[in-house]
Amino acid sequence: MSARQVSQTANAQASQINYYFGGLERLLCSSQGMAIHATRAWCARILADFEGLTLSDGGGDGEAKALAAGQVIASVIEAWRRDQTDLAFAWTECQMLAARHPDYAQAAAQWREVWSALWSKLCEQLGLGDHADLTLAFFTGEAFLHRIVWRAPFDRACLGETCTAWARLLLSGDCGPGPLRDFARTETQRFTAPLLIAGSASARLSEAAADLVGQAGPAAVTHRAVAQVAGLNLGAATYHFPTRAALMTAAWQHIYLRLLRPHQATETGPLDRATYIESLISYGGGEAQRPDVNAMEALLSQAARDTALCDMGAMIRYSRGQSSHLRLARLSRAQGALTPQAAALFSIVAQGLGRDLSCMPIEERPALARRLFTRLLDAAGVD
Repeated sequence: MSARQVSQTANAQASQINYYFGGLERLLCSSQGMAIHATRAWCARILADFEGLTLSDGGGDGEAKALAAGQVIASVIEAWRRDQTDLAFAWTECQMLAARHPDYAQAAAQWREVWSALWSKLCEQLGLGDHADLTLAFFTGEAFLHRIVWRAPFDRACLGETCTAWARLLLSGDCGPGPLRDFARTETQRFTAPLLIAGSASARLSEAAADLVGQAGPAAVTHRAVAQVAGLNLGAATYHFPTRAALMTAAWQHIYLRLLRPHQATETGPLDRATYIESLISYGGGEAQRPDVNAMEALLSQAARDTALCDMGAMIRYSRGQSSHLRLARLSRAQGALTPQAAALFSIVAQGLGRDLSCMPIEERPALARRLFTRLLDAAGVD
């Protein structure tokens, strides 16, 4: 985005941005304020649609309650993605900006207040009142991913399954099976890019593209820019990656592996809760990995805009939890080891919480993350 693009879209002079707002950054902050105001009104309409609904009374069929609560959560996420696309992108862009620029932390905090108010009320009605903050983190993660359209009817069905599994986990400690996610996980693995030979031209180009995304976002990735960073000529870049989509996919794969490699389980035997929680808090939290975390977020958001990237986006979406499942299975639990579906839910919450924490002072983040992950393990019945 540039001042020229904004002024042309508005049929105005670029100089008027400085005149009315004092610069492009202040204009962007003002637009965030408008988006937050519109979202607050949308949330009020959602609450009006569910006015009078209550699942909080004791007794009754626990499975029926979980199904009902899951469908309510899924309907809110679907309505947000389908009917409020511009606002959905404004929210996620604000969170990503807040992770890079402190000036956006206040707007990100206002977004969180809006969503916290909505889920506090809805969870009270759904009988999940004790888990409103956890459900907010789940919503933040799943709503972000649900913007990526792979197979729209299937995506909606899998959303319902995932949200029902979330409600089951909170109400009974057992999320149940996930046949739709299992199918999607297997089906989308074919979109995984092939591993590149270390030191080869293609590997150097993919690494350069990954670095560019982390430093300046997806818009910075061009064949010319990548070739320059990699120390190769333009012809080499276009030969190995004929299209920009191929180049972006290679960057994505490189970032994915860099993030995944330090956290792949290599140990066996029992794992205690405290160690597992600290591993979640440290994931992507180091300064060395911050550019890759930001790049992954930006590429996932780009996949929601660019159909050429939706397959890779679907692979990332439906493979959530694979790397952490082995570690989760090592936790002590009376009901037996946590399933891949539970691992996906844990991953969705971790991703959503990580984005929510971007609006908080860095020294306050570990304590909140530790408290919420502890409560998530409690809900799942982990000893």
